[in-house]
Amino acid sequence: MVYNSTDIEMLSVIELTPEEKAQKIAKAMRKQSVEVKEKWESLNTCANSWQKQVDKALEKLKDLQCSMDDADADLREAENARNGLKPVGEILIDSLQDHIDKTTAFREEIAPINLKVKAVNDLSSQLSPLDLHPSLKISRQLDDLNMRWKLLQVFSSCLQ
Repeated sequence: MVYNSTDIEMLSVIELTPEEKAQKIAKAMRKQSVEVKEKWESLNTCANSWQKQVDKALEKLKDLQCSMDDADADLREAENARNGLKPVGEILIDSLQDHIDKTTAFREEIAPINLKVKAVNDLSSQLSPLDLHPSLKISRQLDDLNMRWKLLQVFSSCLQ
C-alpha cells in the first residue's frame, strides 16, 4: 500500500502522545492567530485609507455644493437687477444719467460673480482625480450656473 503525505501526517498524529498532540495543535493555532492578526491589520489599514478617501471626497462635494449655492444666490440677485433695467430704446433723455448709473452699478455687481463661477468650475474639476463623477443633478446645476453667467455677461456687454 502507498501512503501520501496526508496519510503519513495522520499516522504520525495518531502515534503522538496527548501532550504532543496538544503542543502541535497549540503551535498550529498560534500560527493561524498570527495570520489572522496580520490580515486584520491589513484590513484595518485598507479601511482607514478608504475612509480618508471618502472623507476627502465628502469635503470636496460639500465645498462644491456650498460654492454652487453661493454662486446661485448671487446670480439670482444679479438677474433680478438685470430685469429692473430698461432697454436703451425705452429710456427717456431725462433719465439717461440714472440709467447710466444703474448700468455701472450692475456691472460692478456682477464682476465678483465671475470669480465664484470659476471657483465652482475649479471645485468640480477637482472631483475627477478622486475618481468622483458629479451626479446628473449636479452636472445640470453646473451647466445652469455657467449658462446663466454667460447670459449675464452677454447682457452686460450689450449695455455698453
